[in-house]
Amino acid sequence: MRRGKWLYILIFFVLGTSLLASAYKGLTFEEWLQVLNHGNTAEKRVALEAMGYLYEPQVEDLLLTYLKNENRELRLSAVWSLGQIRSLLALEPIVWMLGSDDDVRIDSALINFGELAIPHLIVKLKLIGIMQDYEQGLRVSRIIIDINSPDGIVEVANFLTNLLTNEGYKSKATSMLSQIGEKAIAPLMVAFQKTYSDDVKINILNTLVTIGSEKALEVLYSQAESFNPAVRRTVANALGRIKAPGNLPYLIAFLRDTDENVRMQAVIALGELKDPGASLYLINLLSDPNAVIKAFAAYALGEIKDVRAVYPLFALLNDTTLLKSVDPKTGKSIEMAVYKFAVEALKKINDPRGLDELKRRGLDK
Repeated sequence: MRRGKWLYILIFFVLGTSLLASAYKGLTFEEWLQVLNHGNTAEKRVALEAMGYLYEPQVEDLLLTYLKNENRELRLSAVWSLGQIRSLLALEPIVWMLGSDDDVRIDSALINFGELAIPHLIVKLKLIGIMQDYEQGLRVSRIIIDINSPDGIVEVANFLTNLLTNEGYKSKATSMLSQIGEKAIAPLMVAFQKTYSDDVKINILNTLVTIGSEKALEVLYSQAESFNPAVRRTVANALGRIKAPGNLPYLIAFLRDTDENVRMQAVIALGELKDPGASLYLINLLSDPNAVIKAFAAYALGEIKDVRAVYPLFALLNDTTLLKSVDPKTGKSIEMAVYKFAVEALKKINDPRGLDELKRRGLDK
């Protein structure tokens, strides 16, 4: 079940039962017991849900007898109420229902148990990892994330990190690691040090970028001289998105990389970093033999808005070389002449000398 749908059902269920909580108090425990003994299935279900709000000493033992009831609805209604009263006797049996029944009432009950459920959920998650039942693993991970236990979060981060190598689950794992945030960084860094696979390293680096913490910079800097250009390109992209003053020397070094894609990513990253210390290096690239590098150097200078770039950008205004590339902000394919990159850069710098030149050439529209 997808995260959004799961949350919707959970919220709806919680609100619905909360609204009925006051109505449940209209009958005594003995009267609800009569309903359980003589009512139809729908009435019995209401009675079992009511038990979660009665706080009578007899309630726990009664609800426990329904955990093995043949009727699924009655069994799950009892689970819900046992979660409401946080029955320690029911906790472990409810955890082990996770593998056999996909119902929001089980998840809700375990979230109600809070920290008490974490040791059992960790065991369940480790077993799931061994058995490679990843859908159930994601389900257990969501429960632990909602409980927000530090110990549980570490285990979830370890589980999700292992999924970064699985094409079918990589996207979900990345999204959930991002939700965990900085608590996921330590497990990710440990996993990074242990792996010899560049593909896994790239997945971990991209996840660290999604989390967006400066704590990830140590790992990123360590990979700046990787033999694999795909890793270096990922690092360059990351250093533009996780902004820090220490990134500049690494990105400037990437401008001399032997791989053109790494160079281009570094140019784009410098534009995202917006550090004027990069301006002179980017200005030099305006005469690069690679038209794509020239164009994106102009883009980056427009992002930095350094007036020193105004006259050098004039040199590109006659370059009609047509480029097919990707917009660094939208990710969409674009087809644009090199001179248009210079035009946009001059407009962003907004210096009178540049604006006058565009007007003189009829490029100010």
